[in-house]
Amino acid sequence: MEAAFGSGDGDDETQAIVAKKEATLGAVFDQSYRPWDGELGPRWVRNYAIFRHHVYGLFRGTGHRHYHPMVKLTILTILLFSLLPVLMLFLASLSGGGELGDLTARMWGINRYNLWGQVLGYFPRNLCCWPLLTALVVGGMISDDRRNGTSAIYFSRPVTRFDYTAMKYLSVAVVLGFVIVLSYFVYYTTA
Repeated sequence: MEAAFGSGDGDDETQAIVAKKEATLGAVFDQSYRPWDGELGPRWVRNYAIFRHHVYGLFRGTGHRHYHPMVKLTILTILLFSLLPVLMLFLASLSGGGELGDLTARMWGINRYNLWGQVLGYFPRNLCCWPLLTALVVGGMISDDRRNGTSAIYFSRPVTRFDYTAMKYLSVAVVLGFVIVLSYFVYYTTA
C-alpha cells in the first residue's frame, strides 16, 4: 500500500530514476500503419475467419491458432477416455448368456441398472475430464488473444464485439461438441 500511494520516500524528488544499462533483449519493429484499400469480404467471411482460426488450429498448425502439443494430447486423451464406455459395452456384448452374461449386461450394457453408465463412468468422464477439457479450450481462447494481442487485430477491422464473442463461443462449442457429442453418439449408436 505504501508503494502504491507513496510513503514520502522519494516523492519530493523531481528526477525520474531510469535504467542505467540498455536493454539487450527484444527488438522494436517498425509499427507504421498502412490503411487497407482493398475490398472487404462480407460479414460472414470475417466471422468465419475468426471461427476457422480457432477450430482448424486443433488439426493444422499453419496459419491458425497454435495449440500446444500437450493441449492436443490432452484433448485426444479425453476423447479416448470419453469413448471408454463403448469398450465396456463391447465387453458386455461379448459375454454370452448365463449368470456372467447377465452380470456384465447389467454392469455395462444400456439399461436402468447400468453401474458403469450411472456411477463409474459418470464421475471420471463428466466430473473430471469434461471440465478439464472446457478449461483448456476456453482458457486457451482467452489467453491466445491476450498473449498474441490478436483482439486488437479483430477490433481494428469492422468486426463487431457481438460477432467476435459469438464466433469465440461457436468455436468453443464446436471443439467441446466434437468430443462430448461424438462420444455420446458413438455410445448410443453402438448399443
